[in-house]
Amino acid sequence: MPVNPLANRLHHVGITVDDMERAIRFWTDLTGGTASEVRKLDAPHLAALTGYPDVVLEVSMVEVSAALTIELVRYHSESAEPYDPGTAHAGNVHICFDVEDMSASWDRAVRCGAVPVGDGPVVLTAGPQAGGKIAYLRAVDGVTIELRAMPA
Repeated sequence: MPVNPLANRLHHVGITVDDMERAIRFWTDLTGGTASEVRKLDAPHLAALTGYPDVVLEVSMVEVSAALTIELVRYHSESAEPYDPGTAHAGNVHICFDVEDMSASWDRAVRCGAVPVGDGPVVLTAGPQAGGKIAYLRAVDGVTIELRAMPA
């Protein structure tokens, strides 16, 4: 069987943001991660890379753990179109966290500014994960956060 060249370590998850300061505050408060200083990127290769001829980027990396880094990117471009966030839209991203305490995790996400999608966590009533709980909340900039607490 051929070796998959992508089956290594995930380097980062990138999230496009509208307000860098707000996004940094949200993601560091939620995850307890540490954000790097915001860098402004204005290089000739960015137009070819992103498809936006006039783009300038602001970037900050939120180091959550050795296995998870969240890259926050703010595009400054006259040619960029606004995006309608929502889980059903192609290209929408959700980040799933396995949690031990659903109630505490839900409360923390809401305190940090996430907006619940439903009335609360959904309890799984059948199947191999019966008794587990799953919840969706919308973070700033439309990213969906999934919280998942499964029985032992």
